[in-house]
Amino acid sequence: MRTQLVDRYFRDNVCQHGLYLVGWFNCDRWDPDDRRRASSRRISREEGRQRLDDQAGAVSQGAVTVRAFVLNAALR
Repeated sequence: MRTQLVDRYFRDNVCQHGLYLVGWFNCDRWDPDDRRRASSRRISREEGRQRLDDQAGAVSQGAVTVRAFVLNAALR
């Protein structure tokens, strides 16, 4: 968030508000033979959301405001 939004996009912009959107794809229906499943982090969506909220709070300083949003994109 800091590198991409704050230090890059906000640096030369008058807009100081940003949204960090993350697609959440981890789910039980993910093919167990898919190599990407083994390398994905095994945390809950709620834990991931909390970590991103904490990070957004840390980079939001002064006029800069960043919010994180986790979009549930898991198979149902």
